Amino acid sequence: MELIDKIQNLWGKTLSPIETFTIINLLQEENLQEDVILEAAMMSVDKEKPMLYMKKILYNIKHPLEKPNPYVQPVEPPKESGSQWLDNLKETLK
Repeated sequence: MELIDKIQNLWGKTLSPIETFTIINLLQEENLQEDVILEAAMMSVDKEKPMLYMKKILYNIKHPLEKPNPYVQPVEPPKESGSQWLDNLKETLK
């Protein structure tokens, strides 16, 4: 496979059978494109365990974290206390 050869040349080592199977699995079952896998492999070149780092990058691509926007404050619905007097006091204190 051309992708496996490119990754082996990039990392400067022969991939183990498990690493090869992992890359084939990423292509077939995870439906990731070759260029995405190759880019993740490039990002993990200088790591101690490049396969684990590459898999984490690809996982984060498929499952992005949904973080709230820090510049937008959530709008809270007005809280009714059940007491007209208390609601009027809250309005005057705002």
